[in-house]
Amino acid sequence: MIDKLSSIKIISGSRTYCFDIKTSVEGAKYLVIKELKNNVREGQIMIFEEYFQAFRKGFRKAVRTAKKGDLESYDIKQLRSKYPKAYELWAKDEEDSLKELWAHNKTIKEISSILQREPGAIRSRLKKLDKLKLL
Repeated sequence: MIDKLSSIKIISGSRTYCFDIKTSVEGAKYLVIKELKNNVREGQIMIFEEYFQAFRKGFRKAVRTAKKGDLESYDIKQLRSKYPKAYELWAKDEEDSLKELWAHNKTIKEISSILQREPGAIRSRLKKLDKLKLL
């Protein structure tokens, strides 16, 4: 049986955030953060006790960054003037072209130009497809 040790509810407009501390059957503590919008669950994350400090540190850093306004922002319109397919979902045929170009030893820069995507997007996709291991 899972025990709920503590529950904190924060209501903000149409959203409610629930912070529940629970204990698993094995006795491990964990935090469940739920977001509800108009009483319908939108999402949930679980953080286990051994990760509380890392989560807290990351959360505090994110909040400080947001407050300072140091957020990196992208002008999609400007970016797409150079890379027309920037931030678009990858189609299957594009992935196939990417694999083929990589297999034919095209550089990231060449592939970027051909597929009209940022070099970083090409690298990320190659990593995801397990084709790029050393970069």
